[in-house]
Amino acid sequence: MGGRWVSLRRRLYAYAAVRAVDPKAGETVAVSAAAGGVGTVVVQLLARRESIVLGIASPSNATGSNRTRRTVSYGEGLAERLQAATPLAIDALSIFGPEYVQLAVDLGIPRDHMRPSRRREGPGARREG
Repeated sequence: MGGRWVSLRRRLYAYAAVRAVDPKAGETVAVSAAAGGVGTVVVQLLARRESIVLGIASPSNATGSNRTRRTVSYGEGLAERLQAATPLAIDALSIFGPEYVQLAVDLGIPRDHMRPSRRREGPGARREG
């Protein structure tokens, strides 16, 4: 039962994260921890919504890029790499970790559209527009 519960919990966190930012088709969403247990589900849910996904992950977890999904390595200069990865504005950020709240601010996502969870995994931020 333990493994099933962990899997269900990850899917529920992912669903909550996507629902919190509520991206529309064609909008660009950055996903922190995109190669993690919750992040991979978030990326899949965003793809179903036809969002453009910028997955933040380590270089060793880069899975390649295509028209709607790009991997951006985390670390120093992340905001600049995210902005360089797309000619479009980044409309939302799915936050998994407190350090990404400042990133959302740096990307121009207003604080009143950030919904980080008290838990490590949690929903993110959305920029109106």
